[in-house]
Amino acid sequence: MTVSPSEETVAIATGGNQLLTFSLSPTDLIKAEDSAVEHALTSFHSGPIFGLDVCVRKPLVVTCGTDKTVRIWNFVDKTLELCKVFNEEAFSVAFHPSGFHLIVGFADKVRLMNLLMEDFRTYKEIPIKACRECRFSHGGQFFAAVNSNTIQVYKTYTCEVVCNLRGHQSKVKAVCWTTDDFKLVSTGQDGATYEYDILKEGRRVSEWSQKGTNFTSIIAYTNPEAAQQSTTLFVAGSDKMLKEVQNSQLNNYLESNATLGQLALAPTARALIAGVAEPDMPGSLRCYTFPLTGDYVEYQAHAAPVSRIRIAWDELYLFSTGDDGCLCIFDIKKTGPCKRDKDSGLGYADEILVTRQFLDEKQAVLLELERKVEELDSRIAFQLRHRDGLHKEKMAEMQEKYSEEIETERRKFEVLREEKAEMEMENEEHIKTLEESHARYLQGQQESFDQKMIVEDQRYKKLEADLEREKQEWEAQHSALLTEHAGVIEQMKQDAEKIQRVNRETMDRIIKEKEMAFKHHQETLAQLEQDADREIEELKEMYEQKLAQEKDDKVRLRGQAGIHQKHHHDLNTEMMKKEEEVKTKAEESRKAEEKIQGLVKDKDSNEKEIKERDKTIADKEQRIFDLKKQNQELEKFRFVLDYKIRELKAQIDPKTADIASMKTQTQAMEDELNDYKRDLASIALQISQLQMKQRALQEEIKAQKRKLRDDLALIKRFKLDLSDCMETIAEPKALKESVTALYRKYVQGGAKRQDLDTDMQKEYNRQRDYLEKSVDSLKRKLEKDSQAHRIDNMRIMQENVSLIREINDLRREINNLKHERQAQELANMGSMQSNRADLERELDMQKEEMEAPVTFPPPDLETRVVANSRLETRHNEFPELLISASLAVLIANATLTSLGLFKVYKSGARQAWEDVPRAWQTRMNFPEFAHWMQEQAISRSRGFAVSERCLFDALDLNGIGTVTLQEFKFLDHWAHKRLKKPLPEEVQQKPPQQERSVELPVTKPPKKNTIKDFCSFLETRFGGPGGAGRAWRVAMDVKGNGALTLFEFGSGCRAVGWPHDHTEMFKLMKAAGGVKLRALDPETAEALVRFKEEAEVKSRGPLQEFWAEFMDPGGTGAISRTEFLKDMAVTLGIPKESLARVFTTLDPTDTGWVSESELQYLQTFESCLDFAEKETLLMVASGIQCAGSKEQKIQLPAGVLGDFRLPWQAVGRKTLSAEELMVSPLGRQLWAPHRSSRSFQYRALENSHMLKHRWLCSSVEDRCLFKSHDSVQTMRSDHNRLFRKKRNDFIFRTSHEFYRKGWHKYLHPEDEEEEHPS
Repeated sequence: MTVSPSEETVAIATGGNQLLTFSLSPTDLIKAEDSAVEHALTSFHSGPIFGLDVCVRKPLVVTCGTDKTVRIWNFVDKTLELCKVFNEEAFSVAFHPSGFHLIVGFADKVRLMNLLMEDFRTYKEIPIKACRECRFSHGGQFFAAVNSNTIQVYKTYTCEVVCNLRGHQSKVKAVCWTTDDFKLVSTGQDGATYEYDILKEGRRVSEWSQKGTNFTSIIAYTNPEAAQQSTTLFVAGSDKMLKEVQNSQLNNYLESNATLGQLALAPTARALIAGVAEPDMPGSLRCYTFPLTGDYVEYQAHAAPVSRIRIAWDELYLFSTGDDGCLCIFDIKKTGPCKRDKDSGLGYADEILVTRQFLDEKQAVLLELERKVEELDSRIAFQLRHRDGLHKEKMAEMQEKYSEEIETERRKFEVLREEKAEMEMENEEHIKTLEESHARYLQGQQESFDQKMIVEDQRYKKLEADLEREKQEWEAQHSALLTEHAGVIEQMKQDAEKIQRVNRETMDRIIKEKEMAFKHHQETLAQLEQDADREIEELKEMYEQKLAQEKDDKVRLRGQAGIHQKHHHDLNTEMMKKEEEVKTKAEESRKAEEKIQGLVKDKDSNEKEIKERDKTIADKEQRIFDLKKQNQELEKFRFVLDYKIRELKAQIDPKTADIASMKTQTQAMEDELNDYKRDLASIALQISQLQMKQRALQEEIKAQKRKLRDDLALIKRFKLDLSDCMETIAEPKALKESVTALYRKYVQGGAKRQDLDTDMQKEYNRQRDYLEKSVDSLKRKLEKDSQAHRIDNMRIMQENVSLIREINDLRREINNLKHERQAQELANMGSMQSNRADLERELDMQKEEMEAPVTFPPPDLETRVVANSRLETRHNEFPELLISASLAVLIANATLTSLGLFKVYKSGARQAWEDVPRAWQTRMNFPEFAHWMQEQAISRSRGFAVSERCLFDALDLNGIGTVTLQEFKFLDHWAHKRLKKPLPEEVQQKPPQQERSVELPVTKPPKKNTIKDFCSFLETRFGGPGGAGRAWRVAMDVKGNGALTLFEFGSGCRAVGWPHDHTEMFKLMKAAGGVKLRALDPETAEALVRFKEEAEVKSRGPLQEFWAEFMDPGGTGAISRTEFLKDMAVTLGIPKESLARVFTTLDPTDTGWVSESELQYLQTFESCLDFAEKETLLMVASGIQCAGSKEQKIQLPAGVLGDFRLPWQAVGRKTLSAEELMVSPLGRQLWAPHRSSRSFQYRALENSHMLKHRWLCSSVEDRCLFKSHDSVQTMRSDHNRLFRKKRNDFIFRTSHEFYRKGWHKYLHPEDEEEEHPS
C-alpha cells in the first residue's frame, strides 16, 4: 500500500495481480455508502494467461487464463472492452480476422462465439476436449482445432469438417497457417513437424522429426520472390535451439542457450520474435534478424516464462503474455511504409454485431421515449397557452402604464426644445465676439514675426564668416600631423624586423630539442612492449593446455551419454513399431472383408442392370430398322409428289411476266434499301457512342449518389457526436476534450483526401474531353474518306453489273442457237417408219432389262453411291443397309435417265453437254442439270419420276457441287452396259446451219428461295429457334473464320442437305452484308451479342468470372437447358426466346448441357471479322498480295484503317508465299488448331462423354452411401484415377460399350494398367 503526496488517495496492490485505489477525501467518504475501493485502471488477469490472439480489422486483442475469464482489450485506447467469466478454465482462444467471431477451447468442448456489443454469445459447440491450440486461417474461411494428437479443420461459416490431420504420436502443441491458407503446419511433444495440404484433403506434403525433443512453437514462411515456392518452417522447443526446416530437411539451427517457448514472424518477414520460457526465470523477448544470422536484441518483458506472442497485421504492435498474468504491448518502430497509412491503407473497422432481441428492446425503449416526448409536448403546449393568457393581461396593463408615461415625456420634450432654441441664439452671439478678438490677436503676431526674421538673418551672415576662418586653421594642423605620423611608422618597422630575427632563431633551437626527446621516447616504448608480449605468451600457453584437457574430458563424457540414450531410444521405438504393425494388420483385414462383401453385392446388381440395358438397346435398334423401311416407302411417295409439284409449277408461268416487271421495281427498292442501311449503320454507330456516353454518365451518377450517401451518413454521425458533445456543455474541461475529439475525427482526416479526389476528378474530366474531341475529329475524317471510296465503289459496281448483264444476254443467244440447230437436225432425220421400228425395238429391250432381277450393281455406280453417302453414314450404325437401299433407287434413276438421254440425243452425253445452259464452260451445277432434265422431259419416263438430286450426287464423285464432262459421260457407259447401247463417237463441232423457225418449249425457272427460307430449313433440321447458329458452327463455319467463301458455303449447304442452288443463296447473303451468321439469322446473332454484353456487365470481368459466379456457382462443370433458361432470364433480364437461341448455338451436339469451354465461342464470335477485314484492306492498301493472285491493287489514303498495322507490313517485297501468309496474324487466325472441324468434334464429344463419366461416378458413390466417410473418400479417389481423361480414340464409343468398359475398368483396374503401362 502507498499514499499519494496530496494524501487524498491510497493505492493497493493485491496478490491477485490487481491494482486498487481508495479515496481519503472527506467528501468522498461521506458520499460513499458502500466500499469505495475500485480498480485504478481496469481489472487484470489474476493468474497465468493461456491464450492470446489479435484481430486484423479491429484494434482488439483477446486473452484467456486460469481465472476463468475471457477478456477483450483495445490496444489503441489501452482499455478493457469486454470481460466475461465462465464456470471453467479456457485453455485456448482465437480471433476471427473480421473481429466478429471467437473460438474458445474449454475442458469439455470448443465453443464458437459471436462478439456482440456487450457480450459473447455461443452459436456452435464442437465436442473437442481440452483443446489447447486453435487458429483461424488468414482469410477466415477455415479454422483448425487440436484434439489431442489430431488436428481437425472446419469451415468457419458452416462448421463442416474439411479434413482430419493425423500423424502425431503425442499431443500437438502448435499449428500455423501459410500465407495463402492452402497449407497447415504443426508440431508437438513427439518432436515431429508436419506440413499438410488442405486443398488435397489434408494430404501430408513434408515431415521432419527429432526424437526426444518437445517442440512448443512453429511458424511457416514462404518467400514470395523465390522462383520455386516452398514453405520454410521455424521450430523451437526444449533443446534450447531455433531450427530452420525446409523440404523435410534441417537447413540451419541456432543455439539460443535458453528454452524458447513461442515464436512469431512479422508479416513482411523483417524480424523473428522469440519468447524465453525458462522455468523460474524472467521471461524476456528476443528479436532476431531475418533471415536468421544469430544476431538478436533482448527485451525484458515478464517476471515469469512467456506463454504467447502475437504481432499485429500492420506491424505496429507486438503482444506477449506470460505466466505472471500480464499482457505486454510493445510499439514497433517503423523503418518503412505502414500498411495502415491514412492516405493509402485501410483503417480499423468500427462495425459491431447486435442481436435481433437487442434491437427490439432498443426499439421498444425508443417508442416509450417517443410516447413520453409526446406527453411532454402536450403538457408544455398547455403551459404555454396558459402563460400566453397571463402575458396578454400583463401586456395590456403595461401598455396603459407606458402610454401615460410617454405622454408625460412628450410634454417634457416640448419644454426642452424651447430651451434649446434660446441657448442656440446666445451661442451665436458669443461666437461672433470670439472671432473679432481672434483677428486682432493674429495681426499682432504677424508684426512680431517679421521683426524676428530680420534679426536672425544678420546672425546667419556672422556665423558664415566664422566658419570660413575655422576651416583654414584646420587644414594647416592636418598637414603637420601627417608628416609626424609617417616618421613614427618607419621607426616601428625597424623595431619589428629585429624582434622577428630573434624569434626565428629561438624556434629552430626548440625544434631540434623536440626531435631528440621523441627518439628517446620511442626507444623506451619499444622496450616496454617487448616485455609485455613475452609475459602474455607465457600465460596463453599455460591456459591453452588447461582448456584442451577440459575439452577432451567433456567429449568423452558426452559420447558415453549419447550411446546409452540412443540404445534406450532404439529399443522403445522398435517396441512401438511392432505394436502398431499388429494393430494396422488387424484393421486392414477387417476393412478388406467389409469391402469384398460390398463389392460382391454391387457386382450382382450392376450385372442385372447391364442385362436390362442391353435388352433395351436391342429393342431400339429393331425399331430403327423398321423406321428405315418406312422411310424407303415414303421416298417413293415423295417421287410422286415431286411430279405433282412440277405440274403445279406450270400453273405459275403466266405470272412470270408480272414477276419480271416487278423485279425492276424490286431492284430500285433494294438500291434505296441499301442507302437506308448505310444510313442506319451510321446512326447505329452514333447510337452506340451515345450509349457509351450514357453508361459513363450513369456510372458517374452512381458514384455521385454513393458519395452523397456517404456524406449524409457522415453528417448524421457528426450530428450524433455533436449532440453527445452538447451534453457536456456544463463542464468546460469535458466540453473541450469532446470538441478536440470531434476536430481530430472529422477535420484532420479528410482534407487531403478531398483535395486529392478533386484533382483526380479534374484530370479525369480533362482526359475525357480530350478523348471526345479526338474521337470526333477521327469520325469526321473517316466519314470524309468513306464518302470518297463509296463513290468509287458504286461506279465500279455499276460497271460490273452492266458487264454481267451483257454476258447473260450473250449466253441466252448461244443457248437459243443451240436449240435451233438441234431442231434442224431432228427435222432432217430419216422417215417416220424407221424411227418407229427403232423405238419399238428399244422399248422391248428396256422391258426385258426392267423385268430382269437386279442382283449386283456395276462397280462404278457402287463407288459413286458409297462416296456420296459418306455424310449420311458418318454417325449411322447401319451403313450397309443405307447404301443398299440407296443403290436400288440410284439404279432405277440412272437407267431411266440414260434411256431418256439416248431418245433425245443420238450422240449421247457429249451432245447433251453442249445443249445444257452453263455458267462455267467446263462444269455444270445442280440447278442447271435439273433445268436441263425438266426442259428435255428426261425426268419423267414410263410413269416414274427421276430424282435429279439423287442422280446428280451420284455423278458428283468429288462432292464439290459441280459435274464435269468426263463425269457426265458416265451415263454413256451405263447405257452401254445396261441397255446394250453402242458407245457414241465424239461429236464434231458443226458449223451453224441456216436458221429455221422452231417453236421451243417455255423454260420453267426454278423457285427463288430467300435467306428466310434457308434459315427456316436449318431451324427445322437443327433443333428449332437458334438451329441456324448450331448448323453454322457444326457444318458451315467449321474453321471458325466468322465468314465463308463460295467453296466453304457450298460444302456447308451439302452437309446440311440444302436441296437447292447454293450459289444464289450465297449472292443473297453477300448482298445482305456478307456471308456471316448475322446475315443468315440476325435474331440469333443479336441474342449472342446481347448475352455476352450483359454477362460482362453483370460480372464486371470476362465470361469465365460470370460462369463461376452466376452460371455454375456449384462447380459442376456444366449447366442444363432448363437451368440456363430459368436462371439467366432472372439474372440478365433477357427473354427466354433469345436465351433459347443462345443455348442452341452453344450446344452444337444437342446434349442438353453446356460446359464452360463452349463460352469461348462467344468471345471469338465476330471478333475475328474486324481483324480479317482490316488486315485484307491493309494488304491491298499497302500493295501486298499473296503469291499467284492477280487482283488489282487499290491505293487507299493514309488513316482509313486507323492505327491497325500488320507486323510484316514493312517487308520490302510486295508478294507473300503461302508459308509466309500462314505465319502472319491472319494466317494464325485461319489455321489455328481450335478452328479445325476435327478439334471441334473432339471438344463436343468430350463434353457429352464427360457428363456420362460424371453420372457413372455419382451413381457408384450413391451405391456406397451405406459405408463410412473414409470409404466414400477412398471411392472418389479411385474414380479420379480410373476415369481419368483418355486419348481421343476412347471417346467415340457407343453408349452401351462405354458403360461396359467403365464397369470393367472399375472392377479390374489391373487390366487397365497392363493395357496402358505408360
